[in-house]
Amino acid sequence: MEFCKMEERAGIQAGMPLNCSVSSSFSTATGWLTRQWTLLQGWVVAKWIPFYQNGKFPLLKSIVAVAGLAFCLHVGNVVVASTHLSRRQYLQRRYGITLDKSVAFSYEELAKATDEFSLDNKIGQGCFGSVYYAELRGEKAAIKKMDMLSSKEFLSEMKILTNVHHLNLVRLIGYCVEGSLFLVYEYIENGNLSQHLHSSRRHPLPWSTRVKIALDSARGLEYIHEYTVPVYIHRDIKSANILIDKNFRGKIADFGLTKSTEYGSASLYTIPTGTCGYVSPEYAQYGKVSPKIDVYAFGVVLFELISGMEAIVKTDEYVPESVRLVALFKYGLSQPREYLHKLVDPRLGDDYPFDCVCKLIELANACTQEDPQLRPSMRSIVVALMSLSSSTAD
Repeated sequence: MEFCKMEERAGIQAGMPLNCSVSSSFSTATGWLTRQWTLLQGWVVAKWIPFYQNGKFPLLKSIVAVAGLAFCLHVGNVVVASTHLSRRQYLQRRYGITLDKSVAFSYEELAKATDEFSLDNKIGQGCFGSVYYAELRGEKAAIKKMDMLSSKEFLSEMKILTNVHHLNLVRLIGYCVEGSLFLVYEYIENGNLSQHLHSSRRHPLPWSTRVKIALDSARGLEYIHEYTVPVYIHRDIKSANILIDKNFRGKIADFGLTKSTEYGSASLYTIPTGTCGYVSPEYAQYGKVSPKIDVYAFGVVLFELISGMEAIVKTDEYVPESVRLVALFKYGLSQPREYLHKLVDPRLGDDYPFDCVCKLIELANACTQEDPQLRPSMRSIVVALMSLSSSTAD
């Protein structure tokens, strides 16, 4: 259990009308203690102190009891203070999270910057929390507010984003642990790729921009797959987790499900998580985790960039049936080459180089092979996209 709460009811002596509760809560994932002392509730002094109870209890015992309570309160406050001061040090030692470049924000500062986390400042909602816009210390920021039950995802994001820095990975500015869990990121102006591809309120992305965003995202994934120690596997690559900055460059975000492994080590096995339509067959069936599950999901994103369709496509407006986008393209590849025109985003009109589209379809098809051994590495994908990007620019 990620968050446990223990509550003890303590009576000083039998028969006392003292309703004293000591509530102690802690997170097994973080080790941070938070003690809340709810004391002297319903304590009617006049009915307890012996002077007002016809001498039922000796005065000395009453004084000792009160002194004991005062001592407990003092010790509790010392524990809270010492624990609060060592959070940064604890994260560094216990979880290998380096916080030298991350700012520890107070709850008051975050609440003020978001107008008490008002709906007007809410810019997103994910599986593990809500995201709010803020301006902190002269910098635009996005604040993810998570509850204590999401401490595992919180630690996962903290661990990778404090150790790994890359142009195509979203930047972590700071954090806060008060009441809830908060992660503070750089603010990315243009939302996420899913919004640009699937919302009619957005202008269609030009073909060259789509290829550029694909290359940016591939570089971010290549970095965590091949240039970090340990190697990281994102496990939730999708168009909604690729952010678009003001220059329409792509950045990978949302590392809450990320797993780490040593380079070249055997595959891990775990309970499958992720988003329907992006999950590879071996991961869905057996929980097998390797960098190739990210490659598969990235191939689905490539199909989205080409078609403007979602990972799960509704085949009929009036019939609740759907088909995976991967299956739609696999069928298209079995047809005459000209059929592929039907799969290109209609919002592009005729403004796209068909040869480049076909090459990108072939790359996406390679990424989404059922056998993970047949899928290319992210390094090979980056090389292919660099070639496509230069030919598109020409």
